[in-house]
Amino acid sequence: FNTMKKLLLLLIIPFLSFGQDLFTIPISEKTGKACYENVIHIDSVSKADLYILAYQWFAETFNSPDDVIKMQDKEGGVIISRGIIPAFRKPNRESGHINFSMSFFAKEGRYKYVITDISHYSQPGERKTLGGAIENEVPECGYLIRPKKQWKYLQEQAHIQFKNLEMSLKNYIANNLDEEDDW
Repeated sequence: FNTMKKLLLLLIIPFLSFGQDLFTIPISEKTGKACYENVIHIDSVSKADLYILAYQWFAETFNSPDDVIKMQDKEGGVIISRGIIPAFRKPNRESGHINFSMSFFAKEGRYKYVITDISHYSQPGERKTLGGAIENEVPECGYLIRPKKQWKYLQEQAHIQFKNLEMSLKNYIANNLDEEDDW
């Protein structure tokens, strides 16, 4: 009888979670806005080396790093940028773009990145389908204009892109730390 209860429970659990979001947009406790951030500790790496690697990553990741990087302070170990990624409402169906700010801070043996101020904007010429802040439960234009399913898909795709951006930065720094200029 106990085995039967366990089996029944195992069969019911997938249906209980059906329809729930499989992703969570992280929200800053300070600002209430979507915020992807992390502090990465790397022993015995100077602030200057971390800054240089981050600057190289920005240059290789964004098409126009000069347009993206809004402020840089090599001595302070700070890079502040403003980027744009495509937004998707359905697979392979672009629907405007997502603006965001990304900050990088280096200190001796560690760095921090913060991705925030994330907002969806319509394509020029597209009817007003503005989603606004990505953490919004309901898009600014409302569900009548942008159905809930499309908004959730757009949020999920943005989340995936930001997770990939985070991983790209971490991998770039980790993979380029050991490279000596030994030619």
